[in-house]
Amino acid sequence: MSMRRRVFLLNMLMMVTAMLILFGAITGFMRYRLSDYDESREWISNVDDNAFTVMRILENAAKEPSDWEGMQREMDPYGYMLFVCRDGEIIYPKDFVVENRDWIAEIRRNAAEGIHVAYGNTYADVSFDSGEHTYYLAALCVSDETTMDRMNHGQILAYIYRIVLIGSVTILIVACLGWVFSKAMVNRVVKPLDLLIDSLKVVGRGERAKPIVYHGDKEFERVCETFNAMQEEIADHERERRKYEEQRTDMVTSISHDLRTPLTSIKGYIKAIMDGVADTPEKRDRFLQIAYDTTGEMDQLLQKLFVFSKIETGKMPLYPVRIDMEEYLAQYVERRSSAWTPEEMTLIMQGCGEHYEGLYDVLQMQRVFDNLLENSLHYAGCAPVQITITVAENDAEEIISFHDNGCGVPEEKLPYIFDRFYRCDEARGQEGNGVGLYIVKYIVEAHQGRAEAVNRDGFEVSLHFPKGGADREQDIDCRG
Repeated sequence: MSMRRRVFLLNMLMMVTAMLILFGAITGFMRYRLSDYDESREWISNVDDNAFTVMRILENAAKEPSDWEGMQREMDPYGYMLFVCRDGEIIYPKDFVVENRDWIAEIRRNAAEGIHVAYGNTYADVSFDSGEHTYYLAALCVSDETTMDRMNHGQILAYIYRIVLIGSVTILIVACLGWVFSKAMVNRVVKPLDLLIDSLKVVGRGERAKPIVYHGDKEFERVCETFNAMQEEIADHERERRKYEEQRTDMVTSISHDLRTPLTSIKGYIKAIMDGVADTPEKRDRFLQIAYDTTGEMDQLLQKLFVFSKIETGKMPLYPVRIDMEEYLAQYVERRSSAWTPEEMTLIMQGCGEHYEGLYDVLQMQRVFDNLLENSLHYAGCAPVQITITVAENDAEEIISFHDNGCGVPEEKLPYIFDRFYRCDEARGQEGNGVGLYIVKYIVEAHQGRAEAVNRDGFEVSLHFPKGGADREQDIDCRG
C-alpha cells in the first residue's frame, strides 16, 4: 500500500472512530436515562405551580379524613382530579372504570411521596393510616388533553431512532469533510516526496536534476534544501573528479615525455658504442658515463612517481628519529654541492647556531629537500641558480627556508603552488608534472608542519615544524 493511501485511510479511520465512540457514548447515556425514566415513570420537568396548593389540601385531609367530594371541589379550580384508595381499593371516584385502575398501582411504586411528574402530567400523593384503614390519596393534573399513556414505549423508541438518524447524518457529514481535509493534507505531505522521487530518478540516470522548489512545511523545505545542497556537492565532486582525471592524464603524458627523452639519449649512446662510433676507450667511457647519468634522471622521476602513488593510496608510513636538523642540512648541502658545477647551481647554508633536536623521517625529508632543489634548478629561469638554505627557530617552531634567485611566481598563482598536478609553466617556462611541491607539502604536513611559498627577491619556500620533542612523538602522522 502506498504511503499516500495509508496516511489517508489512517486519518479517516481516526476521525470516524472518534465520531462513533462519541455517538455510542451519547446513545448509551440516552438509553440509560430513558430506561430509568421508563421504570420510574418520572420525567424531570417544570412542576405545575398549583401542585403545592393541591399538596397542602392532601396533607390537610391526611390529618383528618373529610368529605372526598368537598376535597374534589377544592381541587377543581386548579385542574386536579382526586383519587382515593382505602386498603388498596379505589373508593373515590366511585364511577372510575375498573380496567383503568392499574395506573394507581404503578404510580404507587414510587417510594417517595410528594409532588411528581409522570408522562408529562403532574401529580401529588400522600398516604396515612387512620387506625382502622390505610388510605392513599393522589391528585392528578388533568388540565391538558393528554392521558397517562401519552409518553409510551413506541414514542421512546421513535425518539431514539431520531437520535440515531441525526447521529448517522452527522457522522456522514463529518466523514465527507474529513475526506476532503485528509486528501488535502495527504497531498501536502506527499507532494515534496513526489518531487524528491522524480529528482532521484533523474539523478539515478546519471543526469543532474533541476533544483527542487518547494514552499510549505518547514521540515520538507529543509529536506528539499538538503537535497539541492547534496546535488550541488555531488556536482562539485564530479567536476573535481573530472579535473583530477584530466590532470592525472596530463601527468602521465608529461612523465611519459620526460622518460622518453632520457631513454632516447641512453639508447643513442649505447647504439653509438655498439656501432663503433666510440672508437677510443676515452670516448666509450664518456658515452657510458653520460648514459649512466641519464639513468639517474630517470630514477629520480620514477621515484617521484612511486612516492606520489604511495601518497595517493595512503601507504607511505613515516619512521621518525631524533636528529639535529641544522647539522643534517649542513651534511646534505655538502653532499649535494658536488652534483652541480658552479655554472649550474650554488648552495649556501645559513644556520642559527642553535643545536635543536627534532623528530624527522630522514628519508622523507631528503625527498623534500631534493624536490625543492630540483624545482629551483628547473624553474628559476636564471644561471647560475643560487639557493640559500636557512635554518631558524622561534619559541614554537623550527623553520627551514629554501630561497632561490629566480624570477619568482605570479602572486595570483602562489596559493595553488602546492596543489596536486598544478603547474605554472608560463611563469617558469618549463615543462613539469606538478607533483614535486605537492609531495613536499604532504610530507611536511605528515610531520605536523606546514609549507608556505612567497616571492622575496626570487622564490622562497619555508617549512615550519612545531617544537616539542617527546611531546610530539606520539602525534606525528605515520600514514599507511
